[in-house]
Amino acid sequence: MTSLPIAVIVGEGEAQRTFYVSEDALLRNSGYFLAACKGQWRGGNDGQSIPLPDDDPAAFEAFARFAYHGYIFPVISAVTTSYIASDNQPGRDAFCNEVDFLASCWILGDKLLATEFKDAALDALVDPLNKACRVPAGVHGRVYTSTAGPNGLRRLLVDVAVYKWPNDILLEDRAGQRYWELFRNVAARYKELGGTVIEGNGPIYDGGCWYHDHGDGECYRSKTRTREV
Repeated sequence: MTSLPIAVIVGEGEAQRTFYVSEDALLRNSGYFLAACKGQWRGGNDGQSIPLPDDDPAAFEAFARFAYHGYIFPVISAVTTSYIASDNQPGRDAFCNEVDFLASCWILGDKLLATEFKDAALDALVDPLNKACRVPAGVHGRVYTSTAGPNGLRRLLVDVAVYKWPNDILLEDRAGQRYWELFRNVAARYKELGGTVIEGNGPIYDGGCWYHDHGDGECYRSKTRTREV
């Protein structure tokens, strides 16, 4: 017998959406909801809904789907695929939006204490970042502003800078604390690698768990799920 759904109200204003997700799925996939449903963080809540006013409804939809199915549905569009093949402005914009969306999924997963969802978002990010002919620096700045390090997403983006960025991006004048921290991490990674970087040999290419946050725990890839009805 499955549990009754809980209403999760995500976002504010016209963008606000309400998702009805089974309590079992929420508790199994998120330490945040586990605490909320135990009453620790309810506050003035009515006990039947949980508000997330500061979060992205699209990212939460991805989380809800993951809670049932165990993977993140593909988001890479044909326009983005064209950018991956050859640099062009429409594809570049679509690529940045889709990479930013997957980064938003990881950031939401970090807030929700949802390690498996975070790891799945990282895996979804690796393929387009790996294949792109040029990876813009904007997503790095956003991630370094929105997360505290060290973490798997930062490790991935540092390796993108080390293995994928041409010298002109590394030499651009970028102001702000977020970029200073990024470039310190890039310098440390270069030193860790002994100053020798060969594209195609780094962990960004091997499909392992290098960027995952599950530690010694079981990887989400080894689990199967069936949809609750």
